[in-house]
Amino acid sequence: MKRLIAMLLALMLLATLPALAEAAPEEEASGVTLERMRYFFEHNVLPRYFHEDPQVMLDVLKENGIYPLWTALADENGVDYPYQEGDFTLHWYEPDGMTVLQIGMPAPEVSPQCFRIYMVYDPDTGSAGYYTIEYDNMLGESAFLCAWTADMTHMNYGGAEILDPAAEDYQAKLDAEAELVASMLTGQGE
Repeated sequence: MKRLIAMLLALMLLATLPALAEAAPEEEASGVTLERMRYFFEHNVLPRYFHEDPQVMLDVLKENGIYPLWTALADENGVDYPYQEGDFTLHWYEPDGMTVLQIGMPAPEVSPQCFRIYMVYDPDTGSAGYYTIEYDNMLGESAFLCAWTADMTHMNYGGAEILDPAAEDYQAKLDAEAELVASMLTGQGE
């Protein structure tokens, strides 16, 4: 059953891909740059499918990871990409019956590429939240905690810390960030 759901999700994803290429004919030969595709992936494809059916999206990601979705989008749009499967990480948390998926993205290079993406789902209430830690290099090196709502409204909650993966306390800071994001879904962190 999970494989069927994963295949259906992949087919739905592929159905949206030609629109991306058609939207930018003046760009590189395929019509899509790496930066544009990454934005589309992080800020359009993932939040739309997550909000459509959070549990299905989480199940697909748990079974397949995120890399196959990324490569399907890149291949469909003819975009060469420098990322490897190990550049993406998934950490799962289960506070208070919720599921929090923390997706580590390849190091961002331009605004508003994401350092991390959070998919938070409470099956008891049906509440779902899609949060991003976005890079901002427009006004210096900074990051912002943002969200995409189910109606695709972008929310900015303010500054976030840029975490150094080489730091001794990196995992503790990731855990604290995941806890903060989970509390935002329940209204305790806003």
